[in-house]
Amino acid sequence: MVKPPPENLCAWCGKFVDEDMEIHAVGARFPHGVDMKDHEGMVIFLGFKGRDEKVPALIPTNDAEAKKHCDLMFMTCSETCFKKLKRTLDKEDDLLDVKKIN
Repeated sequence: MVKPPPENLCAWCGKFVDEDMEIHAVGARFPHGVDMKDHEGMVIFLGFKGRDEKVPALIPTNDAEAKKHCDLMFMTCSETCFKKLKRTLDKEDDLLDVKKIN
């Protein structure tokens, strides 16, 4: 089971995610070759274009299995939120607002 980020928030609905809940992860790539080496293994908050709130995302370490498939991972609280976030990410090539990274 994947542990939730320390902030314990679903990247789609913002609901608190209890450690005992099943977590669903969505992987994504950064646009335009954004370098996040300084943030590997950390949870960051970043914005989606068209949305005011920031969402937590985990930057996998370079040696993590996930790194082979994605640049960042969003944790969601349910299969419903997983599907909604994945559908949104699949629709938009440039959805992530890299100017809003914390």
